[in-house]
Amino acid sequence: MKLCVVIYCFCCAFGGFSQDINYSNIQTITQLYNPSLTAANADFESALSYRNQGKSTQSNFNVYSLSFATSLMPKRRKRQGNLTMGLNVYKEQMKNKFSINSALISTAYHISITEKSRFSAGVNYGVFNISTDVDNGMWGSQFDGTRFNPNIASGEIQSLSNITKFDVGAGVSFAQLSNKINVPIFDFGLAVFHLNQPKISLYSTDNRLPMRIVMNSSVALPLGKKGSYIQATYVFQHQSKFNTNTLGVQTAIQLKSSAQTTSSISKINSWYVGAGVAVRIKDAFITNIF
Repeated sequence: MKLCVVIYCFCCAFGGFSQDINYSNIQTITQLYNPSLTAANADFESALSYRNQGKSTQSNFNVYSLSFATSLMPKRRKRQGNLTMGLNVYKEQMKNKFSINSALISTAYHISITEKSRFSAGVNYGVFNISTDVDNGMWGSQFDGTRFNPNIASGEIQSLSNITKFDVGAGVSFAQLSNKINVPIFDFGLAVFHLNQPKISLYSTDNRLPMRIVMNSSVALPLGKKGSYIQATYVFQHQSKFNTNTLGVQTAIQLKSSAQTTSSISKINSWYVGAGVAVRIKDAFITNIF
């Protein structure tokens, strides 16, 4: 049984990223762009992400995310139907003014069509919470002409200070596999998030979260050493009037091949180190170290 374990910011590996986890870290947090890829290529996956920006302003913004996924049928992963599950916990915090918290579970089933091809289907479901504090905000009506004056009443009235909503998404993917590397030599997927379009307004208006459509694809080629590879990725996302295109490439070098002992550590028989870059077109340059 081959097992590829990639641990970010833990133990023997570390990761460095830029921009937000929902749209940039496409190689690591697969649950956020297609739930059918949950633990598709490994018996266990984990990722930890932290982002901070705006430290010098009054809008200091922090993002935290922890996700993991595991196979519930590791012995069936290569040749038979395999059920996997994952969890992603996410938090955005802008000082004490505004926060978004979510906990989403992903469940996927992977079916071997032939010895080297796989079809996967998955769902993503859970809850998210949005909260804000009007009194701690800075409103245009509180500027006296020269500066912000917190003693001026904002005139802002909210129906609610926080809301908690159920959210659901689904996705499918196809992968062409290889005996030489632990990632597909080709895969293609399509997913739709926020299928129920939950209401997200803290005011009385019926403002709903638009569905997010994601298309992903990748191509990988084995390198000279068995297990090592170079992989190109592409992700397109559409939500309401917004579109993003992210192109990336990364190289992974296998450090450890299959162990011959029967100790517990021998079950972790594929260790990798690698690096990559990606471009979110017209927006961001992303670095990736793992």
